[in-house]
Parts: sequence; C-alpha cells; structure tokens
Amino acid sequence: QPANNSGATVTRVEDQVNLVVNKLSDPAQVYAGEVVTYTAVVTNAGPSLARDLIVQDSLPAGLSLVRVTASDGGVCTDGLCTFGDVAVGATRTLTVV
Repeated sequence: QPANNSGATVTRVEDQVNLVVNKLSDPAQVYAGEVVTYTAVVTNAGPSLARDLIVQDSLPAGLSLVRVTASDGGVCTDGLCTFGDVAVGATRTLTVV
C-alpha cells in the first residue's frame, strides 16, 4: 500500500444567468414639456443566482433625468442602479422619471 493514497482535483463551476427585462413608458406617447416615467422590471430566469446585479438605463435624446428609484434596497446614482444578489425567479424594479 502506498503511504499517500489521497488526491485533489479542482472543478470550476460557472454561474449561468438569464435576465429578462421588460420596460414600459407612461404615457406611451409624450409631447414637449410632459413628464414620462419608464418602469423596467428585471427578472432572474435562472438557472443561477444573479450576483451583484447592476442595471443602467439611458434616456432617449431630448429627455432630462429627474430621478431614478429602485425596489428591494437597490441604490441608484445617475441612472445606474445596483441591487446586489438576485435569486432565481426574483424581480427588481427600476423607475426612471
């Protein structure tokens, strides 16, 4: 019998995430001087945990950013929102005015 009959191996496992983003505007048609609100809902369709989710939304030309808010403890700065980890099946919402 050999004195050392143990071994080690390293297996790399990579997360796979499918994020689904649905974005709506209210109102659907906007005229000069009116306020439009965009709501983006991000869903983690799996199969893995979405780690350190960051969502950035850019406004169309001619629009000015008023404010950005995020659901579930998300933090937004200048249209960039961080949400942390998002479980499979969970959603996060970004509202841009």
